[in-house]
Amino acid sequence: FRSRLAQTRPTTKPSSNSSPNYTDPWYGAKVFLSTLPNDGNDSLRYILQEYSRKRPWNCNNTLFYTVSSNGFHYLYDANTRVRLNGGRTSSPGLGALGIGGTSRPGSNAEFIWHPTDPHRYWNTDDNGGMNVYETYIGPIPGVSTPSRTVHISWANVLSTLGAGWSQAARVSWSPEGRPSDDGYVWGMEVQRADFTTIGFIGYRENTNTVLWSVLTNNKPNHC
Repeated sequence: FRSRLAQTRPTTKPSSNSSPNYTDPWYGAKVFLSTLPNDGNDSLRYILQEYSRKRPWNCNNTLFYTVSSNGFHYLYDANTRVRLNGGRTSSPGLGALGIGGTSRPGSNAEFIWHPTDPHRYWNTDDNGGMNVYETYIGPIPGVSTPSRTVHISWANVLSTLGAGWSQAARVSWSPEGRPSDDGYVWGMEVQRADFTTIGFIGYRENTNTVLWSVLTNNKPNHC
């Protein structure tokens, strides 16, 4: 098995984002160059897929996002594999996913694509916070000016649960989780400002409903 597997691996790194570097002989999958560290022109060490539990592609597979060594998120055209908002190596920064200042998703802001709108995404404050934001990147990603709104106020949600939740300062997936595939059901960890755990809630996004809650100081690896 190892011998056959070794024969299918590329001997060199992909060199082009417009033509495949090699084709897998077993499955016919074509492998392209997708990102380069200098795509951001920021002296980056890497630009890569955030995590195996996070979906990089939007709902219709036309865009994908990456994270980089500087903590920024970058947006790519999934068909051409070119970074949007300036193309490859031409401008630093957020790659069409941020709107400047504190409105951009941070390095640990739990980026989640909207389940049905390919031009919207959700994110929390960096390391979790009391809001979930929805950003509309516009009909022409990389050209249109993004706009952002508060999608969920966790302060309002938790206020219905009683005094035990009054110290809440961070609500997140801890940060490796994500919503259900339809975007409706969210299992969240609630923490104090010092990252100690208060408890957990199940939340239904489309009806703004708390499905369940539990107060506990037990902390899992993620939600």
